[in-house]
Amino acid sequence: MVRTFVTRHGLVPIWGEFDQFDPIRPLLFVVRGAFPDVDSMTLLHRQTPDVDVALAHLPGMHSPFFDTCTIQVFAEAFDEIVTEFGRRINVVFGLSTGALAALAMRTADRLVLVEPPLSTAEAWPLIAQFREWALADADVARWVEGLFGYSQTDVVNRDYTGLLADSAPGVVILGETPLEPPRAFDRMPSLVSAADRERIAAAPQLTEVIVPGVGHNIPGAAPYALLDEIKRTLVDVQRR
Repeated sequence: MVRTFVTRHGLVPIWGEFDQFDPIRPLLFVVRGAFPDVDSMTLLHRQTPDVDVALAHLPGMHSPFFDTCTIQVFAEAFDEIVTEFGRRINVVFGLSTGALAALAMRTADRLVLVEPPLSTAEAWPLIAQFREWALADADVARWVEGLFGYSQTDVVNRDYTGLLADSAPGVVILGETPLEPPRAFDRMPSLVSAADRERIAAAPQLTEVIVPGVGHNIPGAAPYALLDEIKRTLVDVQRR
C-alpha cells in the first residue's frame, strides 16, 4: 500500500501496511538507498511485528525528484512525514545513502544506519557506475552530482562527516571488507573509509558494529546480523 505525503519540498510516496497500523506502537521509518530495487525491505514488517514499518525511497529513486537534491532537504521532508504519523517513539533505519538522510533527521529517537558513505570522493566503487546511469537521464545526473559530487568530468567530495556531530543516538553497521585501496572486486567492499570509521567510533552517541566477511551489501550478505541489530535497537528504545 502506498500513501503519498505532501511536504514543503515535494511529494513523497511512503509504503506500508497502513490498514494494520496502530498509533500506540513505535514507528520504524526506513530510508532506502541509491538505485535500490523498488521492493527493497518491503517484507521487514513480518520480522518486526511489534512496530509499524513505513518505507521511503529517496526522492528521485522510485519517487518524484525534488527541485533541490541535498541530504538536508531530503531529511527535512522525511521529518515532516514522521511528525505526521504522531508516534511517541520513532526509530529510523537508513541504508547507505538513506543512512545519510537518517543522520540528518531530527525526529529520530534512535538510528540504525548501514554503511553511510560519509565522504563521497572516497567511494571509488560507485563513480563509474553512477556516471553511466547519469548519462541516460538529466534528472539522474542532477541527483548524482547534487548528492555525490560526480559529474562526467569531475569528482567533488560531498563531506557528510559533520552529520555525526549532532545525530540521534544509534548503531552504525559496517562491512568488514575495507574500502581501500581501489582494486578489482566481485562483491562491493565497504563504502566507508578507514578515516570515517574512526570518526564514527569517536562519536559518543553512536555504536559501531562491524559485520565480518562482507562489504557494502550487508542486507544481502548478512540479513540476519542486520535484523538482530534492528531488533536489539527496538527493544532497547522501548525500555527507556
